Amino acid sequence: MPALRDFRKLHPHLDTVLTSYENHTIPHALLIQGQSGVGKRTLARLLSMLVLCSSDSYRPCQTCDTCKRVLDGVHSNILSPKVQPGANSIKIDDMRELLDMLSRHGLEEGARVVIIEEAGRLTPQAQNALLKSLEEPFADTYFILTTSAERSLLPTILSRCSSLSIPAWDRDSMLKVLSLHQVDSKDAEELIALSGGSPGQAISSLQSENYWDTVKLVKETFLSIAKIEQIPTASNKLKNSRDQAEEILNILEAQVSLQLTPDITAVRARGINHMLQAILTARQYRASNVSWQAITDRLLFHSLEDLYQCQWS
Repeated sequence: MPALRDFRKLHPHLDTVLTSYENHTIPHALLIQGQSGVGKRTLARLLSMLVLCSSDSYRPCQTCDTCKRVLDGVHSNILSPKVQPGANSIKIDDMRELLDMLSRHGLEEGARVVIIEEAGRLTPQAQNALLKSLEEPFADTYFILTTSAERSLLPTILSRCSSLSIPAWDRDSMLKVLSLHQVDSKDAEELIALSGGSPGQAISSLQSENYWDTVKLVKETFLSIAKIEQIPTASNKLKNSRDQAEEILNILEAQVSLQLTPDITAVRARGINHMLQAILTARQYRASNVSWQAITDRLLFHSLEDLYQCQWS
């Protein structure tokens, strides 16, 4: 598991926020943003440890009983919405149950930390239920939200949170993470390129038997559309890929992001950013239970318009 020092190296603004936590000037609500697999969940857990750690010296020590229980996900003062298995959204009843737990005294002394992963999954009603707690927080209670889709959150939620963006990991940092998983240098270089600087995606790909098949599928469909007549064939290839939906969106997002090079033309950059926005919208549609076929068909048209046609504009 990466440590706080690994995040400090990614960008100076990360060091500033981590220092504020270490100095106990903790924002009551923090929103951690970044692409899928970039380390949002890990950083949220490390910050939770930092708040609760019982060490008298360096925090989080990751060795005291408190830190170990945070790592194991069994510390009673860390709360998260209880979402039904397989659910794509966090509903108002899930949020009300969480807020009801917050209204009671903690089972243990000390601060409480509420972690809401991928807060973009919150329905508008659930976000409004959360809003009051962000406006009038319980004493000694801290919220940490993560999201890959900032625009899925209401402006009122965004305005109540301090914001922290995790950038893509640089090559050396990625190599360090992958070396811990005993990945040879050739495979590591390819994984770094495909994951777009996301260690989580790189590691996930190692654990997926069909990852490389999914990469091939993305390349043969979304990244190969050059004329409208190709869309029905690509759509047919994708129709049975619903079980790989999240992996497909992650790979597509990483592949498209790689095209944002320093020497890119303004027109090309605009097309790529439109495509990234379309991928974000696709994630929102999934949370709203829109059919996967409809989502992929929409993305295929965006690929033609935003990736191929902008390339030659």
